[in-house]
Amino acid sequence: MDGYAELLLIGELDIAAAPILHATLERLVDEGHRDVYLNLSALTFLDVAGLRALTLARSRLGALGGSMSVTAVPSIPLRVLTMCGMLDALTAGDGSSTPESAAASSPETAAPV
Repeated sequence: MDGYAELLLIGELDIAAAPILHATLERLVDEGHRDVYLNLSALTFLDVAGLRALTLARSRLGALGGSMSVTAVPSIPLRVLTMCGMLDALTAGDGSSTPESAAASSPETAAPV
């Protein structure tokens, strides 16, 4: 499948929600999506389990020639991503990664976490 997937994450990405996000991202990769965009505008909390889910997905997509990036990062997740040195790895470096830059057809929006 050519295309990208865009997910809107809502609420907390913590030890309880990370497995749900991981499973959703794995499903998207298995379906052939290689570019995934995560809209974090409604994310209120991010912990190490959430960071791990993001890192694993980014690594898997990268190994397949794809990418994963985040957009619309609110202050608390922004602080966590910045402190862990992951912000630049998950954005275009300026926090403005957008799905419109993908050379794909149509997005798939999965259930929010």
